[in-house]
Amino acid sequence: MIAHFATARAQARWDNLIKRQGDRGALRQNGIDRAISVSIQQEKPMERLGGISNPLDRTALVSALDPDTGIELSPPPSERDVLVLDADFVMGFHDQFGDIDQATFKIIAPPDSMGASAHTLYWRIKVRR
Repeated sequence: MIAHFATARAQARWDNLIKRQGDRGALRQNGIDRAISVSIQQEKPMERLGGISNPLDRTALVSALDPDTGIELSPPPSERDVLVLDADFVMGFHDQFGDIDQATFKIIAPPDSMGASAHTLYWRIKVRR
Protein backbone atom coordinates (compact mmCIF):
# COMPACT_ATOMS: atom_id res chain seq x y z
CA MET A 1 0.00 0.00 0.00
CA ILE A 2 2.82 2.42 0.83
CA ALA A 3 4.57 1.77 -2.51
CA HIS A 4 1.36 2.57 -4.42
CA PHE A 5 0.94 5.85 -2.50
CA ALA A 6 4.52 6.86 -3.32
CA THR A 7 3.92 6.05 -6.99
CA ALA A 8 0.71 8.09 -7.06
CA ARG A 9 2.54 11.02 -5.46
CA ALA A 10 5.40 10.74 -7.98
CA GLN A 11 2.91 10.58 -10.89
CA ALA A 12 1.22 13.74 -9.58
CA ARG A 13 4.59 15.49 -9.27
CA TRP A 14 5.56 14.63 -12.87
CA ASP A 15 2.09 15.61 -14.08
CA ASN A 16 2.48 19.00 -12.39
CA LEU A 17 5.97 19.55 -13.89
CA ILE A 18 4.82 18.65 -17.40
CA LYS A 19 1.75 20.89 -17.13
CA ARG A 20 3.90 23.78 -15.89
CA GLN A 21 6.44 23.45 -18.71
CA GLY A 22 4.09 22.29 -21.47
CA ASP A 23 0.48 22.45 -22.51
CA ARG A 24 -2.49 20.31 -23.43
CA GLY A 25 -2.31 18.21 -26.52
CA ALA A 26 -3.97 15.11 -27.92
CA LEU A 27 -3.05 11.65 -29.09
CA ARG A 28 -5.00 10.96 -32.28
CA GLN A 29 -5.72 7.45 -33.51
CA ASN A 30 -8.39 6.51 -36.04
CA GLY A 31 -9.82 10.04 -35.90
CA ILE A 32 -10.36 9.94 -32.11
CA ASP A 33 -8.45 12.40 -29.90
CA ARG A 34 -7.43 11.63 -26.30
CA ALA A 35 -6.46 14.66 -24.21
CA ILE A 36 -2.95 14.66 -22.71
CA SER A 37 -0.54 17.01 -20.96
CA VAL A 38 2.68 17.28 -22.99
CA SER A 39 5.98 19.15 -23.02
CA ILE A 40 8.04 19.20 -26.22
CA GLN A 41 11.83 19.19 -25.82
CA GLN A 42 14.56 19.49 -28.42
CA GLU A 43 16.97 16.58 -28.56
CA LYS A 44 20.45 17.28 -27.31
CA PRO A 45 23.36 16.61 -29.68
CA MET A 46 24.56 13.81 -27.39
CA GLU A 47 21.21 12.03 -27.80
CA ARG A 48 21.76 11.96 -31.57
CA LEU A 49 25.42 10.98 -31.33
CA GLY A 50 24.82 7.23 -31.42
CA GLY A 51 22.80 7.06 -34.60
CA ILE A 52 21.30 8.73 -37.58
CA SER A 53 18.57 11.18 -36.69
CA ASN A 54 16.84 14.17 -38.12
CA PRO A 55 17.64 17.53 -36.48
CA LEU A 56 13.89 18.21 -36.44
CA ASP A 57 13.27 15.26 -34.11
CA ARG A 58 11.78 16.22 -30.77
CA THR A 59 11.24 14.43 -27.49
CA ALA A 60 7.74 14.74 -26.05
CA LEU A 61 7.25 14.18 -22.33
CA VAL A 62 3.67 13.03 -21.82
CA SER A 63 2.07 12.82 -18.40
CA ALA A 64 0.83 9.38 -17.42
CA LEU A 65 -2.31 11.04 -16.01
CA ASP A 66 -5.34 12.12 -18.02
CA PRO A 67 -5.65 15.94 -17.65
CA ASP A 68 -9.44 15.75 -17.25
CA THR A 69 -9.87 12.80 -14.89
CA GLY A 70 -6.49 12.51 -13.13
CA ILE A 71 -6.35 8.74 -13.69
CA GLU A 72 -3.75 6.86 -15.77
CA LEU A 73 -4.05 7.15 -19.55
CA SER A 74 -5.97 4.28 -21.03
CA PRO A 75 -4.90 3.04 -23.50
CA PRO A 76 -1.28 4.17 -23.15
CA PRO A 77 0.47 5.98 -26.03
CA SER A 78 1.48 3.80 -28.98
CA GLU A 79 3.30 4.12 -32.30
CA ARG A 80 -0.05 4.22 -34.07
CA ASP A 81 -0.91 7.54 -32.39
CA VAL A 82 -0.20 10.99 -33.80
CA LEU A 83 0.64 13.80 -31.39
CA VAL A 84 -1.51 16.90 -32.02
CA LEU A 85 -0.73 20.34 -30.58
CA ASP A 86 -2.69 23.56 -31.01
CA ALA A 87 -1.30 26.75 -32.54
CA ASP A 88 -0.84 28.57 -29.21
CA PHE A 89 1.57 25.93 -27.95
CA VAL A 90 3.40 25.69 -31.27
CA MET A 91 4.24 29.41 -31.37
CA GLY A 92 7.82 28.58 -30.40
CA PHE A 93 8.04 26.47 -33.56
CA HIS A 94 6.47 29.18 -35.75
CA ASP A 95 9.65 29.81 -37.78
CA GLN A 96 9.89 26.14 -38.74
CA PHE A 97 6.26 25.42 -39.52
CA GLY A 98 4.77 28.70 -40.79
CA ASP A 99 1.16 29.72 -40.13
CA ILE A 100 -0.76 26.76 -38.72
CA ASP A 101 -3.82 26.01 -36.58
CA GLN A 102 -2.56 22.62 -35.42
CA ALA A 103 0.75 20.84 -35.58
CA THR A 104 0.83 17.08 -35.92
CA PHE A 105 3.87 15.03 -34.98
CA LYS A 106 4.42 11.43 -36.03
CA ILE A 107 5.66 9.08 -33.31
CA ILE A 108 8.84 7.56 -34.76
CA ALA A 109 9.82 5.09 -32.01
CA PRO A 110 7.95 3.03 -29.43
CA PRO A 111 7.01 5.22 -26.44
CA ASP A 112 9.26 4.73 -23.40
CA SER A 113 7.50 4.17 -20.11
CA MET A 114 9.48 6.07 -17.48
CA GLY A 115 9.31 4.84 -13.91
CA ALA A 116 10.81 2.21 -11.67
CA SER A 117 7.57 0.44 -10.83
CA ALA A 118 4.67 -1.21 -12.60
CA HIS A 119 3.05 2.24 -12.78
CA THR A 120 4.32 4.72 -15.36
CA LEU A 121 5.36 8.15 -14.04
CA TYR A 122 5.46 9.70 -17.53
CA TRP A 123 6.04 8.70 -21.16
CA ARG A 124 9.03 9.77 -23.27
CA ILE A 125 8.11 9.78 -26.95
CA LYS A 126 10.30 10.58 -29.97
CA VAL A 127 8.33 12.59 -32.51
CA ARG A 128 8.99 14.24 -35.88
CA ARG A 129 7.03 16.91 -37.70
